[in-house]
Amino acid sequence: MAYYIDLQRMGWDEYREILSVSDLIPSRRLLLEDVVENFDRIRRAGIANVGELLHLTKTKPMLQSLADELGLDEHYLTVLVREIRSLRPLPIKLKDFPQTASLLVQRLTSLG
Repeated sequence: MAYYIDLQRMGWDEYREILSVSDLIPSRRLLLEDVVENFDRIRRAGIANVGELLHLTKTKPMLQSLADELGLDEHYLTVLVREIRSLRPLPIKLKDFPQTASLLVQRLTSLG
């Protein structure tokens, strides 16, 4: 079982605040340009939270279509989706930690 930030509960104002204090790599700093206007476009389209945006951009054609609909640059939307996905890192299984006893892993696995 993995525990993550609930992206369905994260609104655009909250995410904008996270972005503003984040140390973004140079290729992602474009997200801060016109961020209020861009997030307002997304919100006006009825996309209430960042989780919903991820759902609507699962595939490249879906992302391209949404970028056109919102009037946003496709590259901007692609980078935004990548940055949002970085909030949910890939889980590491307990068995992948070298110091974890295999018997413990087996017992926990049997318990579910």
